[in-house]
Amino acid sequence: MPSLKAIRTRITSVKNTRKITRAMKLVSTAKLRRAQDALIAARPYSSAITRVVSELSAVAGVESHKLFDERPLAKAAIVVVTSDRGQAGAFNANVVKAVERYAANELSGATEVSLRIIGRKGNQYFARRRATVTSFDGAPTGATALELARETANRVIADFTSGKVDRVFVVYNEFKSAISQITRVKQILPVVPEKVVDKATALATTAGGHGAAAAPATPGTDAQGDFLYEPGKQASPRR
Repeated sequence: MPSLKAIRTRITSVKNTRKITRAMKLVSTAKLRRAQDALIAARPYSSAITRVVSELSAVAGVESHKLFDERPLAKAAIVVVTSDRGQAGAFNANVVKAVERYAANELSGATEVSLRIIGRKGNQYFARRRATVTSFDGAPTGATALELARETANRVIADFTSGKVDRVFVVYNEFKSAISQITRVKQILPVVPEKVVDKATALATTAGGHGAAAAPATPGTDAQGDFLYEPGKQASPRR
Protein backbone atom coordinates (compact mmCIF):
# COMPACT_ATOMS: atom_id res chain seq x y z
CA MET A 1 0.00 0.00 0.00
CA PRO A 2 1.45 3.42 -1.00
CA SER A 3 2.47 5.76 1.75
CA LEU A 4 0.71 9.03 2.51
CA LYS A 5 3.64 10.95 1.07
CA ALA A 6 3.42 9.01 -2.22
CA ILE A 7 -0.31 9.72 -2.46
CA ARG A 8 0.25 13.44 -1.88
CA THR A 9 2.99 13.47 -4.53
CA ARG A 10 0.67 11.75 -6.96
CA ILE A 11 -2.11 14.26 -6.29
CA THR A 12 0.28 17.15 -6.90
CA SER A 13 1.46 15.56 -10.15
CA VAL A 14 -2.10 15.08 -11.41
CA LYS A 15 -2.99 18.69 -10.58
CA ASN A 16 0.07 19.96 -12.48
CA THR A 17 -0.81 17.79 -15.48
CA ARG A 18 -4.36 19.15 -15.42
CA LYS A 19 -3.03 22.73 -15.50
CA ILE A 20 -0.83 21.93 -18.50
CA THR A 21 -3.62 20.22 -20.45
CA ARG A 22 -5.99 23.08 -19.66
CA ALA A 23 -3.46 25.57 -21.05
CA MET A 24 -3.03 23.43 -24.19
CA LYS A 25 -6.81 23.32 -24.59
CA LEU A 26 -7.05 27.10 -24.39
CA VAL A 27 -4.32 27.52 -27.01
CA SER A 28 -6.00 25.00 -29.34
CA THR A 29 -9.35 26.73 -28.92
CA ALA A 30 -7.83 30.07 -29.83
CA LYS A 31 -6.15 28.62 -32.92
CA LEU A 32 -9.37 26.94 -34.02
CA ARG A 33 -11.29 30.18 -33.56
CA ARG A 34 -8.80 32.13 -35.68
CA ALA A 35 -8.88 29.51 -38.44
CA GLN A 36 -12.67 29.35 -38.37
CA ASP A 37 -13.02 33.14 -38.55
CA ALA A 38 -10.60 33.30 -41.50
CA LEU A 39 -12.53 30.56 -43.30
CA ILE A 40 -15.90 32.19 -42.79
CA ALA A 41 -14.53 35.59 -43.85
CA ALA A 42 -13.16 34.11 -47.11
CA ARG A 43 -16.37 32.34 -48.12
CA PRO A 44 -18.14 35.36 -49.67
CA TYR A 45 -15.13 36.03 -51.92
CA SER A 46 -14.86 32.38 -52.93
CA SER A 47 -18.57 32.17 -53.71
CA ALA A 48 -18.46 35.40 -55.71
CA ILE A 49 -15.47 34.27 -57.78
CA THR A 50 -17.11 30.91 -58.47
CA ARG A 51 -20.34 32.60 -59.53
CA VAL A 52 -18.62 35.11 -61.81
CA VAL A 53 -16.53 32.46 -63.57
CA SER A 54 -19.59 30.24 -63.97
CA GLU A 55 -21.64 33.08 -65.45
CA LEU A 56 -18.81 34.02 -67.79
CA SER A 57 -18.57 30.46 -69.09
CA ALA A 58 -22.34 30.39 -69.68
CA VAL A 59 -22.42 33.71 -71.52
CA ALA A 60 -19.14 33.52 -73.44
CA GLY A 61 -19.47 29.91 -74.59
CA VAL A 62 -17.08 26.99 -74.39
CA GLU A 63 -15.03 28.17 -77.37
CA SER A 64 -14.01 31.47 -75.73
CA HIS A 65 -11.37 30.05 -73.35
CA LYS A 66 -9.33 26.89 -72.98
CA LEU A 67 -10.60 26.32 -69.42
CA PHE A 68 -14.17 26.06 -70.77
CA ASP A 69 -13.26 23.39 -73.33
CA GLU A 70 -15.50 20.32 -73.09
CA ARG A 71 -13.79 17.14 -74.22
CA PRO A 72 -14.79 13.44 -74.11
CA LEU A 73 -13.73 11.89 -70.82
CA ALA A 74 -10.62 9.77 -71.28
CA LYS A 75 -8.25 10.98 -68.56
CA ALA A 76 -9.32 12.44 -65.24
CA ALA A 77 -7.42 14.05 -62.36
CA ILE A 78 -8.62 14.38 -58.78
CA VAL A 79 -7.19 16.87 -56.28
CA VAL A 80 -7.48 15.19 -52.87
CA VAL A 81 -7.38 17.44 -49.79
CA THR A 82 -6.52 15.68 -46.52
CA SER A 83 -4.73 16.63 -43.31
CA ASP A 84 -1.13 16.13 -42.25
CA ARG A 85 -2.04 14.75 -38.84
CA GLY A 86 -4.46 12.17 -37.50
CA GLN A 87 -6.65 12.03 -34.42
CA ALA A 88 -9.41 13.72 -36.42
CA GLY A 89 -12.07 11.03 -36.46
CA ALA A 90 -13.39 10.27 -39.95
CA PHE A 91 -12.05 13.52 -41.44
CA ASN A 92 -9.51 11.81 -43.72
CA ALA A 93 -11.31 8.46 -44.05
CA ASN A 94 -14.39 10.12 -45.58
CA VAL A 95 -12.27 11.88 -48.19
CA VAL A 96 -10.33 8.82 -49.34
CA LYS A 97 -13.50 6.72 -49.43
CA ALA A 98 -15.21 9.36 -51.57
CA VAL A 99 -12.22 9.38 -53.94
CA GLU A 100 -12.23 5.61 -54.34
CA ARG A 101 -16.01 5.49 -54.76
CA TYR A 102 -16.04 8.27 -57.37
CA ALA A 103 -13.14 6.77 -59.31
CA ALA A 104 -14.77 3.33 -59.34
CA ASN A 105 -18.25 4.55 -60.32
CA GLU A 106 -18.53 7.94 -62.03
CA LEU A 107 -15.03 7.73 -63.56
CA SER A 108 -15.20 4.04 -64.46
CA GLY A 109 -15.24 4.92 -68.17
CA ALA A 110 -11.98 6.86 -67.97
CA THR A 111 -8.84 5.14 -69.20
CA GLU A 112 -6.68 6.92 -66.60
CA VAL A 113 -7.40 8.44 -63.20
CA SER A 114 -4.56 10.33 -61.53
CA LEU A 115 -4.49 11.95 -58.12
CA ARG A 116 -2.93 15.16 -56.87
CA ILE A 117 -2.83 14.67 -53.11
CA ILE A 118 -2.56 17.42 -50.53
CA GLY A 119 -1.87 16.21 -47.00
CA ARG A 120 0.34 13.53 -45.47
CA LYS A 121 -2.55 11.24 -44.51
CA GLY A 122 -3.82 11.01 -48.07
CA ASN A 123 -0.34 10.23 -49.37
CA GLN A 124 0.14 7.50 -46.79
CA TYR A 125 -3.19 5.90 -47.63
CA PHE A 126 -2.83 5.81 -51.42
CA ALA A 127 0.79 4.69 -51.18
CA ARG A 128 -0.59 1.41 -49.81
CA ARG A 129 -3.83 1.16 -51.84
CA ARG A 130 -3.89 1.99 -55.52
CA ALA A 131 -6.58 -0.32 -56.85
CA THR A 132 -8.85 2.35 -58.39
CA VAL A 133 -6.30 4.94 -59.55
CA THR A 134 -3.62 4.86 -62.21
CA SER A 135 -1.07 7.12 -60.54
CA PHE A 136 -0.73 9.69 -57.81
CA ASP A 137 1.74 12.31 -56.68
CA GLY A 138 1.96 14.33 -53.52
CA ALA A 139 2.09 18.08 -53.12
CA PRO A 140 5.35 19.58 -51.84
CA THR A 141 5.78 19.56 -48.09
CA GLY A 142 6.80 22.56 -46.05
CA ALA A 143 5.01 25.06 -48.28
CA THR A 144 2.59 27.65 -46.95
CA ALA A 145 -1.12 27.36 -47.75
CA LEU A 146 -0.88 30.10 -50.39
CA GLU A 147 2.17 28.57 -52.06
CA LEU A 148 0.55 25.14 -52.03
CA ALA A 149 -2.69 26.46 -53.53
CA ARG A 150 -0.82 28.38 -56.24
CA GLU A 151 1.38 25.41 -57.15
CA THR A 152 -1.58 23.03 -57.29
CA ALA A 153 -3.67 25.43 -59.39
CA ASN A 154 -0.84 25.99 -61.87
CA ARG A 155 -0.27 22.25 -62.11
CA VAL A 156 -3.87 21.25 -62.84
CA ILE A 157 -4.39 24.15 -65.27
CA ALA A 158 -1.25 23.20 -67.20
CA ASP A 159 -2.32 19.54 -67.34
CA PHE A 160 -5.79 20.47 -68.57
CA THR A 161 -4.77 23.03 -71.20
CA SER A 162 -2.06 20.72 -72.55
CA GLY A 163 -4.54 17.84 -72.92
CA LYS A 164 -2.99 15.57 -70.32
CA VAL A 165 -6.35 15.39 -68.52
CA ASP A 166 -9.91 15.99 -69.70
CA ARG A 167 -11.57 16.53 -66.33
CA VAL A 168 -10.28 17.86 -63.01
CA PHE A 169 -12.17 17.26 -59.77
CA VAL A 170 -11.50 18.22 -56.16
CA VAL A 171 -12.52 16.16 -53.13
CA TYR A 172 -12.52 17.93 -49.79
CA ASN A 173 -14.35 18.36 -46.50
CA GLU A 174 -16.61 21.40 -46.34
CA PHE A 175 -16.45 22.94 -42.89
CA LYS A 176 -19.74 23.27 -41.02
CA SER A 177 -18.54 23.18 -37.42
CA ALA A 178 -15.71 21.73 -35.37
CA ILE A 179 -17.52 18.37 -35.24
CA SER A 180 -19.35 18.46 -38.58
CA GLN A 181 -17.78 18.19 -42.02
CA ILE A 182 -19.48 17.43 -45.35
CA THR A 183 -17.41 15.61 -47.98
CA ARG A 184 -17.74 17.28 -51.38
CA VAL A 185 -16.76 16.16 -54.88
CA LYS A 186 -16.67 19.08 -57.29
CA GLN A 187 -15.62 19.44 -60.91
CA ILE A 188 -13.37 22.45 -61.35
CA LEU A 189 -12.19 21.95 -64.96
CA PRO A 190 -13.64 22.46 -67.44
CA VAL A 191 -15.72 25.19 -65.84
CA VAL A 192 -19.37 24.16 -65.88
CA PRO A 193 -22.04 26.90 -65.87
CA GLU A 194 -24.19 26.68 -62.79
CA LYS A 195 -27.96 26.51 -63.04
CA VAL A 196 -29.60 29.90 -62.85
CA VAL A 197 -32.99 31.00 -61.62
CA ASP A 198 -34.73 34.11 -62.91
CA LYS A 199 -35.73 36.87 -60.50
CA ALA A 200 -39.45 36.01 -60.53
CA THR A 201 -38.75 32.39 -59.62
CA ALA A 202 -36.29 33.43 -56.92
CA LEU A 203 -38.83 35.81 -55.38
CA ALA A 204 -41.54 33.17 -55.51
CA THR A 205 -39.27 30.65 -53.84
CA THR A 206 -38.28 33.15 -51.16
CA ALA A 207 -41.95 33.89 -50.49
CA GLY A 208 -42.66 30.23 -49.97
CA GLY A 209 -43.88 29.42 -53.46
CA HIS A 210 -42.87 26.39 -55.46
CA GLY A 211 -41.12 27.85 -58.47
CA ALA A 212 -40.01 25.87 -61.48
CA ALA A 213 -36.66 24.13 -61.33
CA ALA A 214 -33.67 26.12 -62.49
CA ALA A 215 -32.46 25.36 -65.99
CA PRO A 216 -28.84 25.44 -67.13
CA ALA A 217 -27.85 28.55 -68.98
CA THR A 218 -27.36 28.24 -72.72
CA PRO A 219 -23.76 28.98 -73.72
CA GLY A 220 -23.34 32.06 -75.86
CA THR A 221 -26.51 33.79 -74.66
CA ASP A 222 -27.08 36.72 -72.34
CA ALA A 223 -29.69 34.85 -70.26
CA GLN A 224 -28.11 35.98 -67.06
CA GLY A 225 -28.13 39.65 -68.02
CA ASP A 226 -24.92 40.71 -66.27
CA PHE A 227 -22.65 40.77 -69.32
CA LEU A 228 -23.03 42.52 -72.66
CA TYR A 229 -20.66 42.06 -75.61
CA GLU A 230 -20.32 45.14 -77.83
CA PRO A 231 -19.97 44.21 -80.58
CA GLY A 232 -20.95 40.56 -80.33
CA LYS A 233 -18.07 38.18 -79.86
CA GLN A 234 -18.74 36.66 -83.28
CA ALA A 235 -18.41 40.01 -85.07
CA SER A 236 -15.16 40.82 -86.83
CA PRO A 237 -13.18 43.62 -85.19
CA ARG A 238 -12.85 46.89 -87.07
CA ARG A 239 -9.59 47.45 -88.83
